[in-house]
Amino acid sequence: MKNFPSFGGVKADSLAILDTADVYTVYQKTNVDVTFNPSLSIYHGKRIIAYSETHGWKKGQLMGHIQVGMAEFKLGKIDRAIGLLKQGLELYGKGPVDSVQIHAYNLLGNLYRVTGRHVEAQKSHYKALRMCQDLPDDKEFMSAYNGLGHVFLVRANYMLAESYYMKGMKVAQRLGDLQSLATVSVNMGNMFLMQDSTLKAIERFENALDYWGKDGFTYGKVWAEYKLGNAYRLREEYRLALQHLRIAQQGAQEIHFNRGMAAVDIALGQCYREMGLISKGERLLKSGLAIAEEAKMIELLPVAYDDLYHLYHKSNNYEKAFEYLHRLKVLNDSLYTKEKEGVIRKLENTYQLEQKEEENKDLKQENKEQESVIFWQKVLGYIVVFSLLIFCVFALVLYLENKRKRIANMELSSTNIDLQEKQQLLLEQKQHLQEVSRELQIKKEDLEDSLSYASTIQSALLPLERDIEGCFSEHFILYKPMQYVSGDFYWMHTEEIDGEHLDFFVVADCTGHGVSGAFMSVLGNSILRESVIQKKLKDPSDILMKVGEVLEEHLKPTETKSFDSMEMGICVINRQKGVLRFASSGIPLIYFRGNTMCKLRGDKTKFDLLKKNKGKYVVHEIDLSTDLTFYMYSDGYQDQFGGRRGKKLLSRRFRKVIEKIHHLPMQRQFQELDRLHLQWKGDEDQTDDILVFGACCNVYSLEHNSQKTSTYQALEEMPSKI
Repeated sequence: MKNFPSFGGVKADSLAILDTADVYTVYQKTNVDVTFNPSLSIYHGKRIIAYSETHGWKKGQLMGHIQVGMAEFKLGKIDRAIGLLKQGLELYGKGPVDSVQIHAYNLLGNLYRVTGRHVEAQKSHYKALRMCQDLPDDKEFMSAYNGLGHVFLVRANYMLAESYYMKGMKVAQRLGDLQSLATVSVNMGNMFLMQDSTLKAIERFENALDYWGKDGFTYGKVWAEYKLGNAYRLREEYRLALQHLRIAQQGAQEIHFNRGMAAVDIALGQCYREMGLISKGERLLKSGLAIAEEAKMIELLPVAYDDLYHLYHKSNNYEKAFEYLHRLKVLNDSLYTKEKEGVIRKLENTYQLEQKEEENKDLKQENKEQESVIFWQKVLGYIVVFSLLIFCVFALVLYLENKRKRIANMELSSTNIDLQEKQQLLLEQKQHLQEVSRELQIKKEDLEDSLSYASTIQSALLPLERDIEGCFSEHFILYKPMQYVSGDFYWMHTEEIDGEHLDFFVVADCTGHGVSGAFMSVLGNSILRESVIQKKLKDPSDILMKVGEVLEEHLKPTETKSFDSMEMGICVINRQKGVLRFASSGIPLIYFRGNTMCKLRGDKTKFDLLKKNKGKYVVHEIDLSTDLTFYMYSDGYQDQFGGRRGKKLLSRRFRKVIEKIHHLPMQRQFQELDRLHLQWKGDEDQTDDILVFGACCNVYSLEHNSQKTSTYQALEEMPSKI
């Protein structure tokens, strides 16, 4: 061989392969070139394969396929890399378990995960775990745990993901390996990031960078900088986000890290789009998308598609926006199906079952060994007794002793038989209980799925956030159902009636909570739409009367039959007159002018369907010529049990809280109310559905927001015309 390339200060021709020891030397010394010189790594990997094929050495063939496959992956040829690893494992066959074989399965699982093939990734990592039980290898244990954590993290199963990451963390701590600790810290940070716990995520990413140190770039270090920048982007701290993302971009370019370059370009594009630099964001998003599509980095495609959709939608390029939305839907449909979720759950259950079977085998083996010890102990005892009996002088004493022992053994045998029968009975009862438990678990999962879907449907009936923003200059909604679905709901609509531009906002509390309350909320929503949109009722008292009439018609109450009802408060804002009109059946309204608080109680009753002489509800008018902050709320917040004595919060304390925070920005008020509720509740269960609405408005902001609402409506109609 002539003119061999050099690497790491060592010439290739100095790495002659004469025996298996030389194969290990070449494999270890050229492994670093997978990152910095993949072509040279492919060359030496093929030399290892050629030598191993000639000498029939299966392990060497697998090592060569790993070397070439990972180099192909660094060059962006993921499918070819997967094929090479599978081919190497097939050539190795069912030989004795080896650390190289375990390493290959973990690498294969990582490649499957990158391409979105999560079921195959899970299978590969489980194989690696089973092999590690036969041939303990802490590093491969940690790699398998991290890989399984990634699989469940992508599926949003945070409990299992955290479980496997913590197992990997324990192994890394036992090894004292800083690189491994850094890798696990990045994984944990990514999990917190997906759960919107950005501060915890930032702490983990910074820990990882501390473990790696300041010398040079590695794949993990680039990835940690990228994740740290992305966390700051989600917190809208764009200066820090750009700082870390540019460091990651520089590192990815230096080490030719294609996946890192794609991810960083997409994150930079997101930053610039959110900062309003549309053209710069578009260029970087397309750059990252091109790299990800060429290298088949499936996990990065949904992020790029989604952001390009929002970018083009915001710039009114609906054709392009629809194109990327369609591509995102097709990709999600291909990746996340119920069948794949079922297979992943089945694989996890199978693995846990196999783990228990292994534990049972070990327990049986221990029992056998213990029985053997007991047996020989008994033999030794009989020998000692026999030896003593030889020295006994009197034959009668020997006879009586033997007779006593025979009687004792017969009683012991009888007792043993009784115990075995009881043990069999207990085993049968245990099996029956396990079957009943499985059936109950299946029914529970079906019920939870149904309630989750019902919650989605109920959420779709609530007003869109942008419609509410079109009505109020600033607002918040604290909406916390007690169960999956809620008996509290809010409704908002803008309608022009008799030449007047009116905004209707309703807060309602239906009797009960959960499914019964949700049914009433759907009925109330329907009645409001009929009253305002079809009947063109604009007086809040008339609307309440109409709601009561329809409820009476549908529920058909009698003197002896109980019925469900609801409390409802209605605000009607007249933009031309600058007036807010309020009427209520049980829902109060608190408003502030400056620091002065006023409370309108409304009619303190639910809709009384049995009352014969139903009169009109009292209508209160509030002038909007000056700034006004007002609140409407159900009784769920103030009825919450908690505190040091486990009592209700009560309306008095609630009004004091509102009075204390009303001058703060609305979003800060929302955070304070939510924090106070959690603090007061403590370990108590939530007592009722919670709904608190707060808003700032005056006639000038309303006129401005009226124009914004018209613009939103025009944007909604535009895609259907295209």
